[in-house]
Amino acid sequence: MNKQEILELINKYNEGKCNADEISLLESWYLTQNSLHHKELDEQKIEQDLDQVFKQLPKAKVRKLWWPKAAVAAAIVILCAGIIVYSNYFKRSDLALDQINVYKNDVFPGGNKAVLTLANGQRINLDSTKHGIVINTTLTYNDGTSITSSGKTGNDAKQLSMQTPRGGQYRIVLPDGTKVWLNAGSFIKFPSTFSKARIREIELRGEAYFEVAKVFLDKAIAGKTGQRMPFIVKTTLQDIQVLGTHINVNAYSDEPVTATTLIEGAVSVSSNDRFAKAKTIKPMMLKPGEQAGTDSKGQLNIKRVDTEQVLAWKNDYFMFKDEPIKSIMRKLSRWYDIDVSYEGDLSDLTFLGVVSKSKNISTVLKVMESTGSVHFKIEGRRIIVTR
Repeated sequence: MNKQEILELINKYNEGKCNADEISLLESWYLTQNSLHHKELDEQKIEQDLDQVFKQLPKAKVRKLWWPKAAVAAAIVILCAGIIVYSNYFKRSDLALDQINVYKNDVFPGGNKAVLTLANGQRINLDSTKHGIVINTTLTYNDGTSITSSGKTGNDAKQLSMQTPRGGQYRIVLPDGTKVWLNAGSFIKFPSTFSKARIREIELRGEAYFEVAKVFLDKAIAGKTGQRMPFIVKTTLQDIQVLGTHINVNAYSDEPVTATTLIEGAVSVSSNDRFAKAKTIKPMMLKPGEQAGTDSKGQLNIKRVDTEQVLAWKNDYFMFKDEPIKSIMRKLSRWYDIDVSYEGDLSDLTFLGVVSKSKNISTVLKVMESTGSVHFKIEGRRIIVTR
């Protein structure tokens, strides 16, 4: 685009008449010209007008930045809804497509995949075109359609389980109405009914987000009315007791800590029974925005966290804030069902960024690679990472 076209587009933006493509084109032009050091940027009027455009962009359109703190030659790359924003400029420019680094191999993102195991051992591969199921006296998808199975769950508290593979996610509504989002490579075990019980207890491996339903004990059991039935989440390292609240539990075995994050409500967290000595410490109560982490020695620590970052996976995107590359690659390996190997010491590399989970893995890798600090090679479903 020439200067006149840019200025006309700026005026159109200021009048609120730009569509999404035109906004992307405007930003793409500015970023690409800046990165290529074109002389046109010496035109003070264009610089001032473009700077003003970016200052006026609403928060919803602010582009997130990826950059490695420890990179020798760091570069800032802007993301637009999970894709590099200057891709639109390349499409409209005279630059040859072979100038853009394109991976010969690529890996598609994960999707809705899970296996439900009934009390009789029957395994049901859940429909990938659906995204959740409802557990009641009958089994249905959350759109009301029936799940083909041997029949009903029954009224007895028989144990059921659901497992997502790497590259899979699924939702489930438990018999008490509690909503659960199960992340990739996770497992949850629960009874077919919570009636006539004093507690609601489930087991979790991997990661899940819970919106726990408020359930009151039967008067015949509690001896009085108005007493809530506790909801217990048991993991390898933690016991979590909640009462009508929203929490996220990350209990992957390959993570250094099991982390429980309180979004709203109240929750009590303690080290698991396997840590006899640590159990002498009283359970810790969390406030919204706090996270309780338990390491392999049973030590429990509380800290404030960014809940948006914690829940990014549940909201279908990745968010990294000064996150080590190996931590990032663990998350990518679960969602894209890939294996990762490293060559050389990369422990000092951290990245900041946001990207959609619906994009192929090459989108994430290209952006990180564009910083000049890291290189990726895709071999089938294996990613080789080098400095």
